[in-house]
Amino acid sequence: MASPTPSRSPRRATAWFAALAALLTPAAQATLQPADEARLLAVQQSADSAGAWVYDGIVHPLDAPTGQPLFSYQRRVQPAGGGLIATHVTRDPQGRVLIVESAVVAADYTLRSFDAVNRQLGSSGSVQASPDGRQLHYRLVEGDRVRSATEVIDAPAVTGPSLHGHILQHWDALSAGRVHAVRIVVLSRLESIPFEIRRAGGSDAAEPGCRAFTITPARWSMRLVVKPLRVEFDEATRQVRRYEGRVPPLQQADGKLKPLDARVDYPRHAPIYR
Repeated sequence: MASPTPSRSPRRATAWFAALAALLTPAAQATLQPADEARLLAVQQSADSAGAWVYDGIVHPLDAPTGQPLFSYQRRVQPAGGGLIATHVTRDPQGRVLIVESAVVAADYTLRSFDAVNRQLGSSGSVQASPDGRQLHYRLVEGDRVRSATEVIDAPAVTGPSLHGHILQHWDALSAGRVHAVRIVVLSRLESIPFEIRRAGGSDAAEPGCRAFTITPARWSMRLVVKPLRVEFDEATRQVRRYEGRVPPLQQADGKLKPLDARVDYPRHAPIYR
């Protein structure tokens, strides 16, 4: 029988939870670099510059899933080196581009690199995966401040633009009950967080004709502050129908930008997901 885990002292516990809160709190807003402004403007003026349209996503707060959407986004893709560049373009209700995120992935959705420009945070950055996929090299620009880091990982890295495709690549194994470990990249914090993907069951099971999967933080500490993510697909077409969980745009609340747990519905799709 394993020994019980030693209890934390009050001082260590307080410091630990403070660090956890800092991890999940948006950074102070900075000013975008001119090149980043130009990238957002280019996508604003021509969405096709980000690639061929795949689907639309309509974003509502998870606790208020009806009424005026807070944001919308499009998935757009273009071929690249035997794989593709998948780009998510997030807009506010007035149609202004707020966030552009792009993931370069292999044909099997293995992450090669990721980059993002975020107007809400005033930041931009990139993540480069090593050839063997075991290291992630981060670079983040916030105004005049540049930070970098290297992280050793023990599971496949995924990002917003590559998550759904990664699940589809492992559809059969997940559907058979296998649990799949991944690390979701958090560029703003120069690190990835371990999650576990599994087929949803019980109260989380999908309605007839659909199949759902949950993406749950692997660490109990993260489960205290990050709700499990859930994505639902049509079984016949394998088109994504709905996503529930944390999303990149932040919500304005009490005069501050705060993390947003949302429901995303996908009303329009191209014939084939990619």
